[in-house]
Amino acid sequence: MARITFGQLNNTVQWNLGKNQVKMAGLQEALSSGKRINRPSDHPVDAVNAMALRSNLSHREQNLRNASSGNNYLAVLDSTMMEMDDLSQRVRELALQGATDTLLARDRGYVNNEVHQMLLQFVNVANATYKGEYMFSGTDIHIPPYTVLHGKITMNEIAGEIPPGGALPDPSDQAVVIGVPMQLFDRNVNDAEATLSNYGNPQVNRVIPGTVKLSAPHLVEGVDYELDYVNGTITYLTVGAINAATTIPGVSDGLEIEFDWVRRNEMKNHNGAINREVETGTVMQININPDNIFGKEIEMDNFSSIITLMQGLHTDKQGEIETSITNLDNSFQRIISQQATAGSWLNRSEATMDRNNENIIETTRLQSQLEDLDFAEAISDFMLSQSIFTASLQSASRVLTPTLLNFL
Repeated sequence: MARITFGQLNNTVQWNLGKNQVKMAGLQEALSSGKRINRPSDHPVDAVNAMALRSNLSHREQNLRNASSGNNYLAVLDSTMMEMDDLSQRVRELALQGATDTLLARDRGYVNNEVHQMLLQFVNVANATYKGEYMFSGTDIHIPPYTVLHGKITMNEIAGEIPPGGALPDPSDQAVVIGVPMQLFDRNVNDAEATLSNYGNPQVNRVIPGTVKLSAPHLVEGVDYELDYVNGTITYLTVGAINAATTIPGVSDGLEIEFDWVRRNEMKNHNGAINREVETGTVMQININPDNIFGKEIEMDNFSSIITLMQGLHTDKQGEIETSITNLDNSFQRIISQQATAGSWLNRSEATMDRNNENIIETTRLQSQLEDLDFAEAISDFMLSQSIFTASLQSASRVLTPTLLNFL
C-alpha cells in the first residue's frame, strides 16, 4: 500500500481549493457582466460564432443607417419634385392664358411678369439642398446647378465685342453683319471653362425676356434688332442699329447690353451618382441626374421652355406662345418620369429598411443565445459552487492539522 505523505495531501487539498475558487470566481464574473462568454477560453466555439454574429450585426446596422439616410434623402427629393410639378402646371396654365386670342400686348406683359417669378422660383427649387448639399448637382454637391446672373457686354461694329480693360478682341468675336446672329458673352464673369472666349467669359443662353437694357434706348426690338433669348444671340436688322454700336472716340464706346440670364454652372460631375450600400453587395442610387430631370444643355431644357414662353409673351407673338406649350409639356413629362423613378427608389429603400430590421432582430436573438447569461441557472450554479467551496475549506481545516513545525 502506497504511503501518502503530508506534502502530497497538502498539495491535493490546495489544488482542489484553488479549482473551486476559480470556478466560483468565474460564476461571479458572469453574474456581474451578464455574459456567459467574457473571454474566448470560456467557450471557444461559441466565442467564434458570437464574433461572427457581432460582425454581421454591425454590418446590418450600418446598412440600416445607410438605407435610412437614403430614405430621408429620397423623401426630400420627392417633395422637391412635387413642388416642380406644381410650378410646371402653373406655368402651363399661364401659357394657355397667354395664348388666348383676346389678350392685348399689355395683358401678355402682365402674364409674363408672373411667369418671370415662376422661373426664379424654379431656379430656387432646382438648387434644393439636403443637409447643405445640392441635390441636383450630381457628385459636385457643393456647387449650385443653376444661378441667375446679371450679365453685361459692350459691342461695337467691328469686332462684335469689346473685351474688358481694353484688351484685344477675342478671336471668337464676330464681325457685325446685318441679319447674322451674334453670340453674347457675359463680361461680368470670367470663370468659365467651356467657352470660346479667351477671357473665360461664359457664352450666354437662357436670357430672361424683359430684363434686357441697351445703352441706345431708341433702338426698337423687332425693328432694329432681334434677340434669341434661349440661345443668347442678338441680330442687327438695320444700319441704324449698327451705327448705334459704332465706336466714336470721346462720344461712344459701343453698344452696352445688360441682361439677366440663367446659367447652368459648369460641373464636371453633374451627372455623378450618389449611392448607398443598403445591403451586403447591394448599392442603390438615390439622386436624380440633372440631365434627366431638367434636360441636357444642348437641348430644349426646362428653363429654356419657360423662357420660350416668356419670349412669346414679351414680343406679343401668339405663335411662339403656342409652340412653347409643347416644350413645356415635354419638360413636365421629364419631371413626372423622374418623380416615378424616385418613388420606386423610395419604395425599395423602405422595403430594404424593413428587411434589415428583421435581420437585425434575428441576429440579435442568435447573439443573445450565445452570449447572454441564464441568470437563474448561473445563480443556482454559484450557490452550489459556494457551498462546495465552503465545504472544501472546512474539510481542509480538518485534514491539514497543525504540526510541530507550526510552533517552531
